[in-house]
Amino acid sequence: MPKKITKLLLGIIFTLVVVLSIALSARLIDRENVLERVTFWPDFETETLAGDLVYSSSLSNGHPVLFTYFNTECTFCRAEIADIAEFKPIHEATTMIFVSDEDSETIQQFRRDLGLEERDEFLFLMDTGGEVKKYFGIRSVPATYLYNKDGDLAEFYRGTVKAETLYSRIAIMDE
Repeated sequence: MPKKITKLLLGIIFTLVVVLSIALSARLIDRENVLERVTFWPDFETETLAGDLVYSSSLSNGHPVLFTYFNTECTFCRAEIADIAEFKPIHEATTMIFVSDEDSETIQQFRRDLGLEERDEFLFLMDTGGEVKKYFGIRSVPATYLYNKDGDLAEFYRGTVKAETLYSRIAIMDE
């Protein structure tokens, strides 16, 4: 009887290892595909907080782009965006785009809470259908992408990044 149980347990363990290996491989392949897609400033559609359609191609204006996908209830997102808001050199050096899959009123309240409702240099957009989130492969927030003025991905940050770190990377791109 113990040999049967041992064989059964070994069979279960082997099956789990195979299934986990396949899942991990699929996730790594998906991650590579996402990085390939976003290596250059991508074309996507999203909405302003007023509900107007916006095309990403109209947003870069030949400047470096700071793109952050966030959620208003994320403490780390709030801290990162507040840090960026206080670090004025970034405002002049980049086009800043902040995208969330939440509704307009929720994002507007977030802007008011941070004192950004009158700050036009901060472009907040809605990803109502989740297409931007899917395109960028966002699994956690904040997710911040920094593109140079030619539209090439210069840096990608998962999790909170300090404004000073972003600016130092922007300064290197301008050299």
